[in-house]
Amino acid sequence: MSMNPRLVRFKGVSANLGATGEIELDFGGAAPTGGTSRVVKFELVRLKIRRTGGTAANFTPIVVEATGATTGDIEEVYTGPATAVGTLFDQSPSGKVGRTNAAGKAFLIPGWDADVDNDCNYEVYVKVWL
Repeated sequence: MSMNPRLVRFKGVSANLGATGEIELDFGGAAPTGGTSRVVKFELVRLKIRRTGGTAANFTPIVVEATGATTGDIEEVYTGPATAVGTLFDQSPSGKVGRTNAAGKAFLIPGWDADVDNDCNYEVYVKVWL
């Protein structure tokens, strides 16, 4: 494993998400090759989300190591503060380290408080160790 981390950015658009809807963060390009496991250690550096449509009034972003995980689960890496939808969520948490699942994936849950029609732009910056 390299001692020098590499900065990786995930950027995208997501549509029609509800309260538990997940955005897949695929570390495939950052994961080691060979073997059956593609687990990658990462540190969350910055998280940005802006809702672009939908009916939610607030959201509480969560980053987790496993699909289906949520706040309070052992797979939770970070839960941000509740944020009004008209506000750009832009946080740089400190010391939030996680591992991807065996397929090399982690998950961002915007955490909308209403309906299933919410759209957003997002950027996630992480340091990875290979």
